Amino acid sequence: MRSVTVLVPELKLGITVLANMNLTVLPEAIRAYVLEQYLGEADYNIQDEIKERSKKIAAMLSFNPDTVVKNPHPPSLDLRGYTGTYENDVYGKFTIVLNEGNLSVLAGPAQYKGTLTHVNYDTFHLEWPILIELPDDTTFVIDSEGKVTEFITESIGTFKKAE
Repeated sequence: MRSVTVLVPELKLGITVLANMNLTVLPEAIRAYVLEQYLGEADYNIQDEIKERSKKIAAMLSFNPDTVVKNPHPPSLDLRGYTGTYENDVYGKFTIVLNEGNLSVLAGPAQYKGTLTHVNYDTFHLEWPILIELPDDTTFVIDSEGKVTEFITESIGTFKKAE
């Protein structure tokens, strides 16, 4: 989540903007809009500047295939072996699906779709279409019988396989 608070005591003005999304510039855009309503327009287009900075942040944080392992090993399992429903106490159910040879994550009841790109062995890079969370490596844990038991990410935690 994000929040921005600005106080302008001379105008008895307080602005607080809350966003239920990480890594969004929405609070800054709303704050700038409200400030311009009270203080007058800036000598440049603040909204365009915020959009451009947002694009630069997204580009910086997006998956760059050149930064992965130079000689990756293939996944331990056929991609179908990673599919199924996984659960986490905070985020609920995520489903890993295989579609046209690629793995995707369908998150929560809304089935918000993230992509999984193979990195090395049982590690895949998880990226969301809107920058709600930093792109993150996702490692699948395989038991002695060759079955996936969970996947682990640094940013959203561990998801145990339910089905």
